[in-house]
Amino acid sequence: MVVKGWVTAVTLGFGVLVAIVVVIAYLRLYTRQQQDHSGGQAGENPPRSAPERRSDPNDPPGHSED
Repeated sequence: MVVKGWVTAVTLGFGVLVAIVVVIAYLRLYTRQQQDHSGGQAGENPPRSAPERRSDPNDPPGHSED
């Protein structure tokens, strides 16, 4: 069975497009992480607080991890 040339070209093009999107997404996360560690500008972004822990429905009644 021989694969048509255009199928190969479309598959390679899709792979390249996905790779570019992944690299851009990674770089955006990396630069945000660098800004968070460096402190950024004062008042630019409020500090993030840890999300509140929701109780697990499988915990026994009266169970607390405080």
